[in-house]
Amino acid sequence: MTLSIEEIKRIISLQLGTRDIGDEDRFLEDLDAESVDVMNIVVAIEEKYQIEIRESEIPNILTPIDLYGLVKDRI
Repeated sequence: MTLSIEEIKRIISLQLGTRDIGDEDRFLEDLDAESVDVMNIVVAIEEKYQIEIRESEIPNILTPIDLYGLVKDRI
């Protein structure tokens, strides 16, 4: 299983139905995601990469690059 920012953005795109996602786009402000969307993205990432992201970490996940860094640290 390989990890890349492009794969993270692909998962986000599937969840949000948005095609154009930048590495530093903010989920809530730039991508118009709601908090439930962010939770769904986190669950999809946890399942794909077989990791656990603590609830306390979720407020720190503001952009795809934040999520990528967190996943990279876990696998």
